[in-house]
Amino acid sequence: LHLGDAPGAVAAFEAAVRIAPGRAALHADLGYALLAARRPAEARAACREALRLAPDSADAWNNLGSAHDALGELR
Repeated sequence: LHLGDAPGAVAAFEAAVRIAPGRAALHADLGYALLAARRPAEARAACREALRLAPDSADAWNNLGSAHDALGELR
């Protein structure tokens, strides 16, 4: 993402999640990449999966909040 290639990052993290679906950090990172790609609904789903796997993941909680914000779901 630091190179500005959000779609490429999404593709890379989607591939990583397929290889290791039980790794919460990969789902959280996918959520972050999806946010950067302006796909907040999908980011929300990825973050929820990360939190299902690791309920204490600060990154996943942060990304989930950002997804809700991007979707206009925060007051």
